[in-house]
Amino acid sequence: MSKLKILFITLGILAMTACTSTRTLVQADNAAPTQYNYQIVDEGSQQNPELNAINTYFERVLDNQLRRHINQDQPVDTEIKYKIIYNKGNRALRYFVGFGAGKARADIKVKVISTKAGEKGKVLATFTTQATLSIGAFGGNPKNVVKNAARDIAAKIVLADIFH
Repeated sequence: MSKLKILFITLGILAMTACTSTRTLVQADNAAPTQYNYQIVDEGSQQNPELNAINTYFERVLDNQLRRHINQDQPVDTEIKYKIIYNKGNRALRYFVGFGAGKARADIKVKVISTKAGEKGKVLATFTTQATLSIGAFGGNPKNVVKNAARDIAAKIVLADIFH
């Protein structure tokens, strides 16, 4: 009886958690850190009221993650430009069918570009992330796709060692 109970508890926990994944492709200039501060710029993501909220959420999560590692006291000398292609998928399919049916997806392209005099427009790094949500409690929250992608990109920017 206790093994059956453990099985149901385990299955319940799996059903209540969201399964998201990210894949990132990174290209970075391997020079020493030269940049001090940044601004985040939307580079033409899909435009409608729902996606504007997603863009704002992405910017907020990315900024919060980067602020932990980058000193904000310096003047802005870098643009972090992004473009999001987002599909929230179908929550009912994720919940009742699972296995990728109705998955939410965000494809995000990011360029880190210098705005310093003399090197304005120089691409310091590019990142391409694909994040998906395949299953979760009551179909999962599709905003988690964007949240996980923003966290992943922030980690890659920090690892690229672009900022002092």
